[in-house]
Amino acid sequence: MARTSPTAEERHALVARILASPHFSRSARLRDFLVYVVERGIAESDTPMHEVTIAAMVFGRTDSQAGDDSIVRVHASQLRKRLETYFQSEGAHERLILEIPKGNYTPVFHTRAPIVESPVQIAPAPPLPERSRRDWVWPAAALVVLALGCLLWDDLRLRSEVPIAMSPYLNQFWTPFFNSQLPFDVVLADSNLNLLQNLAHGSISLEQYANRDYQKLIDSIPAEAGLREIGNMLIHRRYTSISDADLARKISLLAGRKDHVQITGARDFQAIRLRTNQVILFGSKRSNPWAELLDNELDFQYRFEGGLPETVIHNKKPKPGERLVYRGEEPSVASVPGGYCVVARIPNFSGKGKMVLVAGTETEATGAGGEFLLNEASLAQLSQALSMRPNEPFPDFEILLQTTRVGGSSPTSRIISARRH
Repeated sequence: MARTSPTAEERHALVARILASPHFSRSARLRDFLVYVVERGIAESDTPMHEVTIAAMVFGRTDSQAGDDSIVRVHASQLRKRLETYFQSEGAHERLILEIPKGNYTPVFHTRAPIVESPVQIAPAPPLPERSRRDWVWPAAALVVLALGCLLWDDLRLRSEVPIAMSPYLNQFWTPFFNSQLPFDVVLADSNLNLLQNLAHGSISLEQYANRDYQKLIDSIPAEAGLREIGNMLIHRRYTSISDADLARKISLLAGRKDHVQITGARDFQAIRLRTNQVILFGSKRSNPWAELLDNELDFQYRFEGGLPETVIHNKKPKPGERLVYRGEEPSVASVPGGYCVVARIPNFSGKGKMVLVAGTETEATGAGGEFLLNEASLAQLSQALSMRPNEPFPDFEILLQTTRVGGSSPTSRIISARRH
């Protein structure tokens, strides 16, 4: 069976190993350069990267300085050489190859061409050395997954864009949020928390998270190979995925008033806002522990099983034809990989506002759930799935989406279960 295109996690893990190699470990500028172009390339594959923008975002150059500055070209040349060296040395076993084509700054990931066996009888090659634990450690990927300066970048773009014109279903769904006198919080997932829990093969309770009591989790990380140091680094950083940041940007544009939507990270959020504000939470409780407070209100609940946990969604009240359990790694369509996303809208804890949860089994699935709520055709399908009457306001609901994953994004999603609350 042919392999599918690499997932975002596979690409991020590859870049993490590259960044940890001796070719990059002593060059902060090249690391920042690589992180920036990879994140931009994944998030905006159809948008060319310009030298002036890279000079400003990576090297701190002003527009006037960047015009006649060769710093980007010089570092790009060094970056290409070091990538080539990596894949000829310790990266010789990598299935994926990363290149920065000449005359272009958008990175390209492709599968290494298989080696054609010679008809001449040769001695079998010695087995590859067993990978060390560091090879699978996701926290190093935080330098890539979590979008260097993504919030700054989105803020800069937000200032230059105009509000999105709302079509009927978009207006019907979002206007109650934007016209309310209650503040509206968009809470981005704490991607570092997910990485930290994977590293520790453990979990942190909501109470520990709210009190910022991470020490027990840190202490459970093995000290060898600098793993505990990586854990300490992660817990002192606040990062989110560029997908979450982009969804927050789009919601702000939809609102029209840039000051109406308050964008905050899960680590800086306060539980009282679930009573006083209207809130949208991105991420399952593995990366956004506040989602745990909504569990009792929902039929579809996340569970995380095993050391490096498998993501499982339990269906508390299955309807005819529904399953009791949905597993995150199941394919969506034939051999095309994908995931699931729980999307729900319920009253906040005072009953005066609303809470929305968008929680995917993976980053791409969460992104697909967010895009579902920002798409007129998708909201029309939701209206039909909820058996809404013409011009009826959207009721509180809960749906389970099945998503596909192609090239690190989720181009399609479909409703496989719907509940009115």
